[in-house]
Amino acid sequence: MNFSIKNIYNIYSKFKNFERTKLTTLSILVFMSILLELISIGLIIPFIKIFIDESFLISIINKSEYFKFILNYEKTTILILIIVLFTSIFILKFFCLTIISYKKFYFINELIKSRTLSLYKVYLNQDIFFHNDNHSSSLVKNLINEMFCLSAFYNALIIFLAEVLFTVLIFVFLLFFDPLITVVTLIISFFTVLIFQALIKNRVFIWGNERQEIQAEMMKEITEALSAIKELIIFKKINYFRKRLKILYDKKFKVDVKFSTYNDIPKNFIELIGLFIFCVLITIMFYRGDEKETIFLNLAVLAAVTFKVLPSISRIMNAVQQIQFHYPVFNLLHRQLKINIKDNLSFESSDFIKKIEIRALSFKYPNTKKYIFKDLSFTINKGELIGIHGESGTGKSTLIYLISGFINKFSGKILCDNYNILNSIECWRSKIGYLAQSFHVLDDTLLNNILLNDKMDKKKLNHVINISQLDQVIEKLDNGLDSFIGEKGSLLSGGEIQRVGLARALYRSPEILILDEPTSSLDGSTSKKFIEAILLLRKKITVIMITHDLSLIKRFDKKIKL
Repeated sequence: MNFSIKNIYNIYSKFKNFERTKLTTLSILVFMSILLELISIGLIIPFIKIFIDESFLISIINKSEYFKFILNYEKTTILILIIVLFTSIFILKFFCLTIISYKKFYFINELIKSRTLSLYKVYLNQDIFFHNDNHSSSLVKNLINEMFCLSAFYNALIIFLAEVLFTVLIFVFLLFFDPLITVVTLIISFFTVLIFQALIKNRVFIWGNERQEIQAEMMKEITEALSAIKELIIFKKINYFRKRLKILYDKKFKVDVKFSTYNDIPKNFIELIGLFIFCVLITIMFYRGDEKETIFLNLAVLAAVTFKVLPSISRIMNAVQQIQFHYPVFNLLHRQLKINIKDNLSFESSDFIKKIEIRALSFKYPNTKKYIFKDLSFTINKGELIGIHGESGTGKSTLIYLISGFINKFSGKILCDNYNILNSIECWRSKIGYLAQSFHVLDDTLLNNILLNDKMDKKKLNHVINISQLDQVIEKLDNGLDSFIGEKGSLLSGGEIQRVGLARALYRSPEILILDEPTSSLDGSTSKKFIEAILLLRKKITVIMITHDLSLIKRFDKKIKL
Protein backbone atom coordinates (compact mmCIF):
# COMPACT_ATOMS: atom_id res chain seq x y z
CA MET A 1 0.00 0.00 0.00
CA ASN A 2 1.48 3.35 -1.06
CA PHE A 3 0.13 5.89 1.40
CA SER A 4 -1.57 8.78 -0.41
CA ILE A 5 -4.40 11.32 -0.30
CA LYS A 6 -6.49 8.81 -2.27
CA ASN A 7 -6.19 6.34 0.60
CA ILE A 8 -7.32 8.98 3.09
CA TYR A 9 -10.33 9.80 0.91
CA ASN A 10 -11.15 6.09 0.60
CA ILE A 11 -11.05 5.74 4.38
CA TYR A 12 -13.17 8.86 4.89
CA SER A 13 -15.80 7.58 2.42
CA LYS A 14 -16.37 4.51 4.62
CA PHE A 15 -17.83 6.67 7.40
CA LYS A 16 -21.58 7.15 7.64
CA ASN A 17 -22.95 10.70 7.34
CA PHE A 18 -23.47 11.23 11.08
CA GLU A 19 -19.99 9.77 11.75
CA ARG A 20 -18.49 12.26 9.30
CA THR A 21 -20.25 15.04 11.20
CA LYS A 22 -18.74 13.79 14.45
CA LEU A 23 -15.33 13.45 12.80
CA THR A 24 -15.59 17.03 11.52
CA THR A 25 -16.53 18.26 15.01
CA LEU A 26 -13.58 16.36 16.44
CA SER A 27 -11.32 17.87 13.78
CA ILE A 28 -12.44 21.37 14.83
CA LEU A 29 -11.62 20.53 18.45
CA VAL A 30 -8.22 19.20 17.40
CA PHE A 31 -7.69 22.41 15.41
CA MET A 32 -8.44 24.39 18.58
CA SER A 33 -5.85 22.33 20.42
CA ILE A 34 -3.37 23.17 17.66
CA LEU A 35 -4.12 26.87 18.06
CA LEU A 36 -3.48 26.54 21.79
CA GLU A 37 -0.17 24.88 21.01
CA LEU A 38 0.74 27.71 18.63
CA ILE A 39 -0.27 30.37 21.16
CA SER A 40 1.82 28.68 23.85
CA ILE A 41 4.83 28.67 21.48
CA GLY A 42 4.18 32.27 20.39
CA LEU A 43 4.15 33.45 24.03
CA ILE A 44 7.64 32.10 24.65
CA ILE A 45 9.36 34.90 22.66
CA PRO A 46 7.75 37.89 24.45
CA PHE A 47 8.03 36.04 27.78
CA ILE A 48 11.81 35.68 27.36
CA LYS A 49 12.22 39.21 25.98
CA ILE A 50 10.37 40.72 28.97
CA PHE A 51 13.05 39.30 31.27
CA ILE A 52 16.04 40.43 29.18
CA ASP A 53 14.71 43.82 28.01
CA GLU A 54 12.78 45.97 30.52
CA SER A 55 11.91 48.59 27.88
CA PHE A 56 10.04 45.90 25.89
CA LEU A 57 7.57 45.38 28.75
CA ILE A 58 7.07 49.14 29.21
CA SER A 59 6.43 49.60 25.48
CA ILE A 60 3.72 46.89 25.55
CA ILE A 61 2.00 48.45 28.58
CA ASN A 62 2.09 51.97 27.08
CA LYS A 63 0.25 50.74 23.97
CA SER A 64 -3.05 50.71 25.91
CA GLU A 65 -4.49 53.15 28.44
CA TYR A 66 -6.16 50.24 30.24
CA PHE A 67 -2.83 48.63 31.25
CA LYS A 68 -0.89 51.73 32.36
CA PHE A 69 -1.95 51.23 35.99
CA ILE A 70 0.37 48.20 36.03
CA LEU A 71 3.38 50.57 36.01
CA ASN A 72 2.37 51.66 39.54
CA TYR A 73 3.45 48.24 40.85
CA GLU A 74 7.00 47.23 41.60
CA LYS A 75 8.98 45.48 38.89
CA THR A 76 9.12 42.22 40.89
CA THR A 77 5.31 42.21 41.34
CA ILE A 78 4.77 42.79 37.61
CA LEU A 79 7.08 39.92 36.73
CA ILE A 80 5.28 37.60 39.18
CA LEU A 81 1.92 38.55 37.60
CA ILE A 82 3.32 37.79 34.15
CA ILE A 83 4.60 34.40 35.35
CA VAL A 84 1.16 33.62 36.88
CA LEU A 85 -0.60 34.64 33.64
CA PHE A 86 1.84 32.59 31.54
CA THR A 87 1.39 29.55 33.81
CA SER A 88 -2.44 29.96 33.81
CA ILE A 89 -2.49 29.84 30.00
CA PHE A 90 -0.56 26.55 30.05
CA ILE A 91 -2.87 25.11 32.73
CA LEU A 92 -5.89 26.09 30.61
CA LYS A 93 -4.22 24.44 27.64
CA PHE A 94 -3.70 21.27 29.70
CA PHE A 95 -7.40 21.00 30.60
CA CYS A 96 -8.53 21.79 27.06
CA LEU A 97 -6.23 19.14 25.59
CA THR A 98 -7.44 16.59 28.18
CA ILE A 99 -11.08 17.23 27.19
CA ILE A 100 -10.22 16.95 23.49
CA SER A 101 -8.34 13.71 24.15
CA TYR A 102 -11.41 12.33 25.97
CA LYS A 103 -13.64 13.32 23.01
CA LYS A 104 -11.25 11.62 20.58
CA PHE A 105 -11.18 8.30 22.42
CA TYR A 106 -14.93 8.45 23.04
CA PHE A 107 -15.47 8.86 19.29
CA ILE A 108 -13.08 5.99 18.44
CA ASN A 109 -14.65 3.61 20.96
CA GLU A 110 -18.13 4.58 19.81
CA LEU A 111 -17.06 3.70 16.25
CA ILE A 112 -15.67 0.34 17.37
CA LYS A 113 -18.84 -0.45 19.32
CA SER A 114 -20.96 0.41 16.27
CA ARG A 115 -18.76 -1.64 13.89
CA THR A 116 -18.68 -4.64 16.26
CA LEU A 117 -22.44 -4.75 16.77
CA SER A 118 -23.10 -4.23 13.04
CA LEU A 119 -20.68 -7.01 12.07
CA TYR A 120 -22.15 -9.29 14.76
CA LYS A 121 -25.60 -8.68 13.27
CA VAL A 122 -24.25 -9.50 9.80
CA TYR A 123 -22.80 -12.81 11.01
CA LEU A 124 -25.93 -13.80 12.93
CA ASN A 125 -28.14 -13.17 9.90
CA GLN A 126 -26.17 -15.28 7.42
CA ASP A 127 -27.39 -18.63 6.14
CA ILE A 128 -25.91 -22.02 6.93
CA PHE A 129 -23.59 -21.88 3.89
CA PHE A 130 -21.79 -18.81 5.24
CA HIS A 131 -21.13 -20.50 8.58
CA ASN A 132 -20.01 -23.68 6.84
CA ASP A 133 -17.52 -21.69 4.75
CA ASN A 134 -16.18 -19.51 7.61
CA HIS A 135 -14.54 -21.04 10.66
CA SER A 136 -16.11 -19.78 13.88
CA SER A 137 -12.66 -18.85 15.27
CA SER A 138 -12.17 -16.52 12.28
CA LEU A 139 -15.46 -14.76 12.97
CA VAL A 140 -14.60 -14.43 16.68
CA LYS A 141 -11.19 -13.01 15.72
CA ASN A 142 -12.85 -10.39 13.51
CA LEU A 143 -15.28 -9.38 16.26
CA ILE A 144 -12.70 -9.11 19.04
CA ASN A 145 -9.01 -9.10 18.05
CA GLU A 146 -9.39 -7.25 14.76
CA MET A 147 -11.62 -4.61 16.35
CA PHE A 148 -8.71 -3.69 18.63
CA CYS A 149 -6.58 -3.29 15.51
CA LEU A 150 -9.31 -1.17 13.91
CA SER A 151 -9.30 1.02 17.02
CA ALA A 152 -5.53 1.52 16.60
CA PHE A 153 -6.16 2.30 12.92
CA TYR A 154 -8.73 5.04 13.67
CA ASN A 155 -6.52 6.49 16.40
CA ALA A 156 -3.55 6.64 14.00
CA LEU A 157 -5.75 8.28 11.36
CA ILE A 158 -6.87 11.06 13.73
CA ILE A 159 -3.30 11.57 14.97
CA PHE A 160 -2.08 11.77 11.36
CA LEU A 161 -4.67 14.42 10.38
CA ALA A 162 -4.13 16.48 13.54
CA GLU A 163 -0.34 16.37 13.45
CA VAL A 164 -0.16 17.20 9.73
CA LEU A 165 -2.34 20.27 10.28
CA PHE A 166 -0.28 21.26 13.32
CA THR A 167 3.02 20.90 11.43
CA VAL A 168 1.69 22.93 8.47
CA LEU A 169 0.63 25.77 10.80
CA ILE A 170 4.02 25.69 12.54
CA PHE A 171 5.78 26.08 9.19
CA VAL A 172 3.41 28.95 8.28
CA PHE A 173 4.35 30.60 11.59
CA LEU A 174 8.06 30.08 10.82
CA LEU A 175 7.57 31.48 7.32
CA PHE A 176 6.51 34.84 8.79
CA PHE A 177 9.20 34.63 11.45
CA ASP A 178 12.13 33.86 9.09
CA PRO A 179 11.49 32.79 5.46
CA LEU A 180 15.04 31.53 4.82
CA ILE A 181 15.10 29.34 7.93
CA THR A 182 11.66 27.97 6.99
CA VAL A 183 12.64 27.11 3.40
CA VAL A 184 15.81 25.31 4.54
CA THR A 185 13.85 23.38 7.21
CA LEU A 186 11.15 22.40 4.68
CA ILE A 187 13.71 21.15 2.13
CA ILE A 188 15.51 19.01 4.72
CA SER A 189 12.20 17.71 6.12
CA PHE A 190 10.93 16.84 2.62
CA PHE A 191 14.00 14.75 1.83
CA THR A 192 13.79 13.15 5.27
CA VAL A 193 10.26 11.92 4.54
CA LEU A 194 11.36 10.62 1.11
CA ILE A 195 14.25 8.68 2.66
CA PHE A 196 11.97 7.24 5.34
CA GLN A 197 9.33 6.16 2.80
CA ALA A 198 12.07 4.53 0.71
CA LEU A 199 13.13 2.58 3.79
CA ILE A 200 9.72 1.18 4.66
CA LYS A 201 8.20 0.95 1.13
CA ASN A 202 5.39 -1.64 1.30
CA ARG A 203 6.95 -3.69 4.09
CA VAL A 204 4.55 -2.54 6.80
CA PHE A 205 1.47 -3.24 4.66
CA ILE A 206 2.78 -6.75 3.86
CA TRP A 207 3.46 -7.42 7.54
CA GLY A 208 -0.08 -6.29 8.34
CA ASN A 209 -1.46 -8.90 5.93
CA GLU A 210 0.82 -11.57 7.38
CA ARG A 211 -0.26 -10.72 10.95
CA GLN A 212 -3.91 -11.00 9.97
CA GLU A 213 -3.46 -14.45 8.38
CA ILE A 214 -1.33 -15.79 11.25
CA GLN A 215 -3.78 -14.47 13.86
CA ALA A 216 -6.65 -16.29 12.12
CA GLU A 217 -4.68 -19.56 12.09
CA MET A 218 -3.76 -19.16 15.77
CA MET A 219 -7.39 -18.59 16.78
CA LYS A 220 -8.45 -21.65 14.79
CA GLU A 221 -5.68 -23.79 16.31
CA ILE A 222 -6.50 -22.81 19.90
CA THR A 223 -10.27 -23.22 19.43
CA GLU A 224 -9.93 -26.69 17.91
CA ALA A 225 -7.43 -27.87 20.53
CA LEU A 226 -9.54 -26.74 23.50
CA SER A 227 -12.68 -28.25 21.93
CA ALA A 228 -10.97 -31.64 21.65
CA ILE A 229 -9.12 -31.61 24.97
CA LYS A 230 -10.27 -35.13 25.96
CA GLU A 231 -9.03 -36.65 22.71
CA LEU A 232 -5.74 -34.76 23.04
CA ILE A 233 -5.18 -36.23 26.49
CA ILE A 234 -6.17 -39.81 25.56
CA PHE A 235 -4.24 -39.86 22.27
CA LYS A 236 -1.27 -38.04 23.86
CA LYS A 237 -1.38 -35.28 21.24
CA ILE A 238 -0.96 -32.27 23.57
CA ASN A 239 2.66 -31.68 22.51
CA TYR A 240 1.72 -32.07 18.84
CA PHE A 241 -0.87 -29.25 19.06
CA ARG A 242 1.46 -27.19 21.23
CA LYS A 243 4.17 -27.45 18.53
CA ARG A 244 1.66 -26.41 15.86
CA LEU A 245 0.79 -23.29 17.85
CA LYS A 246 4.48 -22.58 18.51
CA ILE A 247 5.20 -22.60 14.74
CA LEU A 248 2.45 -20.01 14.20
CA TYR A 249 3.57 -17.94 17.20
CA ASP A 250 7.17 -17.92 15.90
CA LYS A 251 5.88 -16.42 12.65
CA LYS A 252 3.81 -13.82 14.53
CA PHE A 253 6.80 -13.10 16.77
CA LYS A 254 8.98 -12.25 13.75
CA VAL A 255 6.31 -9.98 12.24
CA ASP A 256 5.72 -8.18 15.58
CA VAL A 257 9.46 -7.66 16.20
CA LYS A 258 10.03 -6.27 12.69
CA PHE A 259 7.05 -3.91 12.91
CA SER A 260 7.91 -2.73 16.45
CA THR A 261 11.51 -2.05 15.37
CA TYR A 262 10.37 -0.06 12.34
CA ASN A 263 7.88 1.75 14.56
CA ASP A 264 10.73 2.98 16.76
CA ILE A 265 12.87 4.18 13.84
CA PRO A 266 11.05 7.53 13.30
CA LYS A 267 11.78 8.75 16.85
CA ASN A 268 15.53 8.12 16.63
CA PHE A 269 15.68 9.13 12.97
CA ILE A 270 13.91 12.46 13.59
CA GLU A 271 16.16 13.30 16.55
CA LEU A 272 19.18 12.88 14.29
CA ILE A 273 17.62 14.98 11.53
CA GLY A 274 16.56 17.63 14.09
CA LEU A 275 20.13 17.99 15.31
CA PHE A 276 21.32 18.30 11.71
CA ILE A 277 18.69 21.01 10.95
CA PHE A 278 19.63 22.91 14.14
CA CYS A 279 23.33 22.92 13.20
CA VAL A 280 22.56 24.06 9.63
CA LEU A 281 20.33 26.93 10.85
CA ILE A 282 22.91 28.16 13.39
CA THR A 283 25.51 28.19 10.62
CA ILE A 284 23.16 30.18 8.34
CA MET A 285 22.49 32.77 11.07
CA PHE A 286 26.20 33.26 11.78
CA TYR A 287 27.09 33.57 8.09
CA ARG A 288 24.15 35.94 7.61
CA GLY A 289 25.66 38.27 10.21
CA ASP A 290 22.76 38.26 12.69
CA GLU A 291 23.35 40.07 15.98
CA LYS A 292 23.92 37.99 19.10
CA GLU A 293 20.58 39.03 20.65
CA THR A 294 18.74 38.11 17.42
CA ILE A 295 20.55 34.78 17.25
CA PHE A 296 19.68 34.12 20.89
CA LEU A 297 15.98 34.87 20.31
CA ASN A 298 15.95 32.85 17.07
CA LEU A 299 17.55 29.92 18.84
CA ALA A 300 14.95 30.19 21.63
CA VAL A 301 12.15 30.10 19.07
CA LEU A 302 13.80 27.27 17.14
CA ALA A 303 14.28 25.31 20.37
CA ALA A 304 10.58 25.78 21.22
CA VAL A 305 9.50 24.88 17.68
CA THR A 306 11.86 21.89 17.59
CA PHE A 307 10.52 20.73 20.95
CA LYS A 308 7.00 20.70 19.43
CA VAL A 309 7.60 19.87 15.76
CA LEU A 310 10.05 16.96 15.96
CA PRO A 311 7.76 14.82 18.13
CA SER A 312 4.91 15.84 15.80
CA ILE A 313 6.80 14.65 12.70
CA SER A 314 7.73 11.48 14.56
CA ARG A 315 4.06 10.88 15.40
CA ILE A 316 3.10 11.48 11.74
CA MET A 317 5.57 8.82 10.62
CA ASN A 318 4.38 6.42 13.32
CA ALA A 319 0.76 7.08 12.36
CA VAL A 320 1.52 6.36 8.69
CA GLN A 321 3.08 3.03 9.71
CA GLN A 322 0.13 2.16 11.96
CA ILE A 323 -2.32 3.01 9.15
CA GLN A 324 -0.37 0.88 6.66
CA PHE A 325 -0.01 -2.01 9.14
CA HIS A 326 -3.72 -2.07 10.05
CA TYR A 327 -5.09 -1.15 6.61
CA PRO A 328 -5.70 -4.87 5.74
CA VAL A 329 -7.91 -5.10 8.86
CA PHE A 330 -9.78 -1.95 7.86
CA ASN A 331 -10.41 -3.40 4.37
CA LEU A 332 -11.43 -6.83 5.68
CA LEU A 333 -13.93 -5.56 8.26
CA HIS A 334 -15.53 -3.05 5.91
CA ARG A 335 -15.87 -5.72 3.20
CA GLN A 336 -17.57 -7.98 5.73
CA LEU A 337 -19.85 -5.17 6.89
CA LYS A 338 -21.09 -4.93 3.28
CA ILE A 339 -22.27 -8.56 3.29
CA ASN A 340 -25.99 -8.47 2.60
CA ILE A 341 -28.48 -9.09 5.36
CA LYS A 342 -31.54 -10.30 3.52
CA ASP A 343 -34.65 -8.54 4.71
CA ASN A 344 -37.38 -11.02 5.45
CA LEU A 345 -40.54 -10.18 3.55
CA SER A 346 -43.30 -9.20 5.94
CA PHE A 347 -46.23 -10.72 4.06
CA GLU A 348 -48.94 -11.84 6.44
CA SER A 349 -48.79 -15.54 7.18
CA SER A 350 -51.75 -17.64 8.21
CA ASP A 351 -51.75 -19.70 11.38
CA PHE A 352 -50.75 -23.32 11.13
CA ILE A 353 -54.21 -24.93 11.02
CA LYS A 354 -54.09 -27.95 8.72
CA LYS A 355 -50.87 -29.04 7.04
CA ILE A 356 -47.33 -28.46 5.80
CA GLU A 357 -46.71 -29.41 2.17
CA ILE A 358 -43.37 -30.21 0.58
CA ARG A 359 -43.87 -29.82 -3.18
CA ALA A 360 -41.31 -30.99 -5.77
CA LEU A 361 -38.42 -30.03 -3.51
CA SER A 362 -34.98 -30.27 -5.12
CA PHE A 363 -31.67 -29.18 -3.64
CA LYS A 364 -27.94 -29.36 -4.24
CA TYR A 365 -25.15 -27.56 -2.41
CA PRO A 366 -23.34 -24.67 -4.15
CA ASN A 367 -20.50 -25.64 -6.49
CA THR A 368 -21.70 -29.26 -6.67
CA LYS A 369 -23.55 -31.12 -9.43
CA LYS A 370 -25.17 -33.91 -7.44
CA TYR A 371 -28.65 -33.27 -6.03
CA ILE A 372 -29.16 -34.24 -2.37
CA PHE A 373 -32.78 -34.96 -3.28
CA LYS A 374 -34.91 -34.19 -6.31
CA ASP A 375 -38.68 -33.63 -6.73
CA LEU A 376 -39.34 -34.62 -3.11
CA SER A 377 -43.01 -34.28 -2.13
CA PHE A 378 -44.94 -35.20 1.02
CA THR A 379 -47.51 -33.76 3.45
CA ILE A 380 -47.33 -33.29 7.22
CA ASN A 381 -50.69 -32.91 8.95
CA LYS A 382 -50.97 -30.82 12.09
CA GLY A 383 -50.42 -32.81 15.29
CA GLU A 384 -48.67 -35.72 13.58
CA LEU A 385 -45.42 -37.32 14.70
CA ILE A 386 -43.25 -37.61 11.58
CA GLY A 387 -40.11 -39.75 11.48
CA ILE A 388 -37.58 -39.08 8.71
CA HIS A 389 -35.00 -41.86 8.32
CA GLY A 390 -32.38 -43.03 5.88
CA GLU A 391 -28.71 -43.87 5.48
CA SER A 392 -25.97 -41.34 6.18
CA GLY A 393 -25.63 -38.81 3.37
CA THR A 394 -29.21 -39.07 2.11
CA GLY A 395 -30.01 -35.46 3.13
CA LYS A 396 -31.96 -35.89 6.38
CA SER A 397 -30.31 -32.93 8.14
CA THR A 398 -30.39 -30.89 4.92
CA LEU A 399 -34.16 -31.40 4.68
CA ILE A 400 -34.51 -30.16 8.26
CA TYR A 401 -32.42 -27.07 7.39
CA LEU A 402 -34.78 -26.33 4.48
CA ILE A 403 -37.95 -26.80 6.56
CA SER A 404 -36.47 -24.66 9.38
CA GLY A 405 -35.61 -21.85 6.95
CA PHE A 406 -31.83 -22.08 7.47
CA ILE A 407 -31.43 -22.49 3.69
CA ASN A 408 -33.63 -20.45 1.38
CA LYS A 409 -32.15 -21.25 -2.03
CA PHE A 410 -33.85 -24.30 -3.48
CA SER A 411 -36.33 -25.28 -6.17
CA GLY A 412 -39.84 -26.37 -5.27
CA LYS A 413 -42.01 -25.07 -2.44
CA ILE A 414 -42.51 -25.50 1.28
CA LEU A 415 -46.06 -24.42 2.14
CA CYS A 416 -47.88 -23.94 5.41
CA ASP A 417 -51.61 -23.99 4.66
CA ASN A 418 -50.82 -22.81 1.09
CA TYR A 419 -48.57 -19.94 2.27
CA ASN A 420 -44.94 -20.07 1.12
CA ILE A 421 -42.77 -20.05 4.28
CA LEU A 422 -40.13 -17.90 2.52
CA ASN A 423 -42.59 -15.01 2.25
CA SER A 424 -42.40 -14.51 6.00
CA ILE A 425 -39.54 -16.57 7.33
CA GLU A 426 -39.44 -14.91 10.77
CA CYS A 427 -43.14 -15.60 11.30
CA TRP A 428 -42.54 -19.21 10.23
CA ARG A 429 -39.57 -19.65 12.59
CA SER A 430 -41.64 -18.33 15.49
CA LYS A 431 -43.76 -21.45 15.17
CA ILE A 432 -40.76 -23.78 15.44
CA GLY A 433 -38.99 -25.39 18.39
CA TYR A 434 -35.62 -26.86 17.38
CA LEU A 435 -33.38 -29.42 19.10
CA ALA A 436 -30.17 -30.24 17.29
CA GLN A 437 -28.04 -33.34 17.68
CA SER A 438 -25.48 -31.19 19.48
CA PHE A 439 -26.94 -27.93 20.76
CA HIS A 440 -25.28 -25.04 22.59
CA VAL A 441 -25.37 -25.25 26.38
CA LEU A 442 -24.69 -22.01 28.28
CA ASP A 443 -22.21 -22.00 31.16
CA ASP A 444 -25.06 -20.74 33.32
CA THR A 445 -27.89 -21.95 35.52
CA LEU A 446 -30.31 -24.68 34.47
CA LEU A 447 -33.12 -22.10 34.52
CA ASN A 448 -31.33 -19.69 32.16
CA ASN A 449 -30.51 -22.57 29.82
CA ILE A 450 -34.23 -23.26 29.48
CA LEU A 451 -35.49 -19.67 29.31
CA LEU A 452 -32.71 -18.15 27.15
CA ASN A 453 -33.62 -14.72 28.55
CA ASP A 454 -37.37 -15.16 27.90
CA LYS A 455 -39.77 -13.94 30.56
CA MET A 456 -40.43 -16.65 33.15
CA ASP A 457 -43.92 -18.16 33.27
CA LYS A 458 -44.02 -20.59 36.21
CA LYS A 459 -46.98 -22.55 34.90
CA LYS A 460 -45.40 -23.00 31.46
CA LEU A 461 -42.00 -23.78 33.03
CA ASN A 462 -43.44 -26.54 35.23
CA HIS A 463 -45.29 -27.93 32.22
CA VAL A 464 -42.16 -28.26 30.04
CA ILE A 465 -40.15 -29.66 32.96
CA ASN A 466 -42.85 -32.30 33.32
CA ILE A 467 -42.91 -33.24 29.64
CA SER A 468 -39.12 -33.30 29.28
CA GLN A 469 -38.83 -35.34 32.53
CA LEU A 470 -36.38 -32.92 34.15
CA ASP A 471 -37.95 -33.32 37.62
CA GLN A 472 -35.41 -35.83 38.89
CA VAL A 473 -32.51 -33.82 37.48
CA ILE A 474 -33.66 -30.70 39.34
CA GLU A 475 -34.14 -32.63 42.60
CA LYS A 476 -30.56 -33.92 42.66
CA LEU A 477 -29.00 -30.50 42.00
CA ASP A 478 -28.05 -28.54 45.14
CA ASN A 479 -29.72 -25.31 44.06
CA GLY A 480 -32.39 -26.82 41.81
CA LEU A 481 -33.16 -24.66 38.78
CA ASP A 482 -30.63 -22.06 39.99
CA SER A 483 -27.74 -24.55 39.84
CA PHE A 484 -24.91 -23.89 37.39
CA ILE A 485 -24.49 -26.81 34.99
CA GLY A 486 -20.92 -26.08 33.83
CA GLU A 487 -19.32 -25.37 30.46
CA LYS A 488 -21.13 -27.36 27.74
CA GLY A 489 -23.28 -28.92 30.51
CA SER A 490 -20.29 -30.76 32.00
CA LEU A 491 -22.13 -31.33 35.31
CA LEU A 492 -24.98 -33.23 33.59
CA SER A 493 -25.14 -36.54 31.74
CA GLY A 494 -25.80 -36.78 27.99
CA GLY A 495 -29.44 -37.76 28.53
CA GLU A 496 -29.98 -34.92 31.01
CA ILE A 497 -28.50 -32.40 28.58
CA GLN A 498 -30.91 -33.58 25.84
CA ARG A 499 -33.83 -33.10 28.24
CA VAL A 500 -32.65 -29.54 28.90
CA GLY A 501 -32.64 -28.99 25.13
CA LEU A 502 -36.15 -30.40 24.82
CA ALA A 503 -37.40 -28.17 27.66
CA ARG A 504 -35.79 -25.15 25.96
CA ALA A 505 -37.47 -25.98 22.63
CA LEU A 506 -40.87 -26.56 24.25
CA TYR A 507 -40.79 -23.42 26.42
CA ARG A 508 -41.36 -21.30 23.30
CA SER A 509 -44.77 -23.02 22.94
CA PRO A 510 -43.95 -24.12 19.38
CA GLU A 511 -46.53 -25.49 16.99
CA ILE A 512 -43.81 -27.54 15.27
CA LEU A 513 -40.99 -29.35 17.07
CA ILE A 514 -38.00 -30.33 14.93
CA LEU A 515 -35.58 -32.91 16.34
CA ASP A 516 -32.29 -33.59 14.52
CA GLU A 517 -30.88 -36.97 15.65
CA PRO A 518 -31.66 -36.12 19.32
CA THR A 519 -30.77 -39.60 20.62
CA SER A 520 -27.54 -40.22 18.70
CA SER A 521 -25.36 -39.72 21.80
CA LEU A 522 -27.70 -41.53 24.23
CA ASP A 523 -27.74 -45.16 25.35
CA GLY A 524 -30.69 -47.44 24.54
CA SER A 525 -32.49 -47.00 27.86
CA THR A 526 -32.15 -43.19 27.87
CA SER A 527 -33.24 -43.04 24.20
CA LYS A 528 -36.45 -44.92 24.99
CA LYS A 529 -37.27 -42.54 27.86
CA PHE A 530 -36.67 -39.58 25.57
CA ILE A 531 -39.00 -41.02 22.89
CA GLU A 532 -41.66 -41.67 25.53
CA ALA A 533 -41.55 -37.95 26.36
CA ILE A 534 -41.96 -37.12 22.65
CA LEU A 535 -44.94 -39.47 22.26
CA LEU A 536 -46.77 -37.45 24.93
CA LEU A 537 -46.81 -34.53 22.47
CA ARG A 538 -48.99 -36.34 19.90
CA LYS A 539 -51.93 -34.18 18.75
CA LYS A 540 -50.55 -31.24 20.78
CA ILE A 541 -47.50 -30.38 18.68
CA THR A 542 -46.40 -31.43 15.19
CA VAL A 543 -43.11 -33.30 15.63
CA ILE A 544 -40.58 -33.85 12.83
CA MET A 545 -37.72 -36.07 13.94
CA ILE A 546 -34.84 -37.43 11.90
CA THR A 547 -33.04 -40.60 12.92
CA HIS A 548 -31.11 -43.53 11.50
CA ASP A 549 -32.80 -45.91 14.01
CA LEU A 550 -36.19 -47.10 12.73
CA SER A 551 -37.09 -48.66 16.10
CA LEU A 552 -37.28 -45.22 17.69
CA ILE A 553 -40.02 -44.01 15.31
CA LYS A 554 -42.06 -47.22 14.99
CA ARG A 555 -44.92 -45.63 16.96
CA PHE A 556 -44.86 -42.38 14.98
CA ASP A 557 -47.79 -41.50 12.69
CA LYS A 558 -45.76 -41.31 9.49
CA LYS A 559 -42.29 -42.42 8.37
CA ILE A 560 -40.50 -40.86 5.40
CA LYS A 561 -37.45 -42.58 3.96
CA LEU A 562 -34.81 -40.57 2.10
